[in-house]
Amino acid sequence: MFSDVFWKPKSIPDLPFRMFTDDDWHEEARNYIPEPDANWVWNRPIVEAFALAMYEGDTTLLHGLAGTGKSCLPENWCAMFRIPFWRMNCNRETRESHFLGNPNVEPNESGSFTIKQDPTLLTDSIKYGGLFCEDEAFRHNSALVLQSLREKRNRFVILPDAPGRTASERKLTAPKGKWWYVLTDNTCGSGDETGIFDAEVQDASTLDRIDTAVEVPYLGKPEERKVLQ
Repeated sequence: MFSDVFWKPKSIPDLPFRMFTDDDWHEEARNYIPEPDANWVWNRPIVEAFALAMYEGDTTLLHGLAGTGKSCLPENWCAMFRIPFWRMNCNRETRESHFLGNPNVEPNESGSFTIKQDPTLLTDSIKYGGLFCEDEAFRHNSALVLQSLREKRNRFVILPDAPGRTASERKLTAPKGKWWYVLTDNTCGSGDETGIFDAEVQDASTLDRIDTAVEVPYLGKPEERKVLQ
């Protein structure tokens, strides 16, 4: 239960969560299970909101100013529950191939050629399971290929068409109950006119697929004292 791991929650019910072990994951994914940060301090209201989103399997946006712990929150959540944490940092140069990989032609034992897709952090996370964190998610313009993956009732992505690849081979589906989608950004999708942040304005098709948006503020004074101590 949430109260067994953290504290008795105030803003959400006391929810059950699965505590994984490293053996629950493929050996390739175990390398991405983060170790607990002894100096991390939980922001209690934010953790409770995030926990409810994880329980519901929501596509979750964590937004706030720089240095508030938007990316570290899901990372430490994964450390607590022993979940692989796949973090992909995005920028203006991020393209579809960074998410889906590029198809390559490789010879096989029979002498013929097969089409294989280069693995990426995203495709490996779907293959093995874990929490995928799309960091600085509103800095790129390649969200169209991710729309079906961001819909929590679907959770699949279609690889680019290539000769010799069947329709079933092109479709990657996230393992149910063992894959989560978190986006982080400084804004909530409205862009930035101040010049402080480098964020693109998001259209309704992107924003409609976000189930939960949590604004992450800086820690309060009591929590900052714990950090300093």
